[in-house]
Amino acid sequence: LHGQFEITGDAFPLDDTFLFSVNVGGPVRVLVLAPPAPKAVQTDPAVFIKAALDTPSKLLSRQATRESNDNGSAGSIEVTLVRLPKFDIAMLRECDVIILADVPLEDELASGLRQVISEGTGLVLFSGKRMDPDRYQEVLLGQSFDSTVKFAARPNVESGEQKSQVVSAVDLSHPILKAFE
Repeated sequence: LHGQFEITGDAFPLDDTFLFSVNVGGPVRVLVLAPPAPKAVQTDPAVFIKAALDTPSKLLSRQATRESNDNGSAGSIEVTLVRLPKFDIAMLRECDVIILADVPLEDELASGLRQVISEGTGLVLFSGKRMDPDRYQEVLLGQSFDSTVKFAARPNVESGEQKSQVVSAVDLSHPILKAFE
């Protein structure tokens, strides 16, 4: 819900209109599906994804959490982290967005994803060594999808394949960068 209210009659007309927005819906339910936890936490993409999505109120003290909940600014995202093999296909129907963090695409998961995506559930993919890009391409995009969208294979770091691209030039005259002039 959003709207505006106006107060007129003062000497500074630029501050007469106030725009506001109120979140009237429930929180966005996010399911992060991840492989079993590795021994080294720094190699676990799910930990970082969940930390990035958790609302700031979960990081504050109890008093600060109560204050943020009072003003309605916290709690807009509910994150559930589920690790394979504890995944149940019914979990897909209980969320608004699904995040797959380096998850192999098994038949049951693929079937469930196709169903909930066709009904409007969002999907975010984080690739890694367990993700087979050809399988994702075949199952999620298929032959009928625009061929300009393609899941690419992960670089083979062990064979010396370049791990990243270097930005060598930036065209500062591009219209999208006008705000930084």
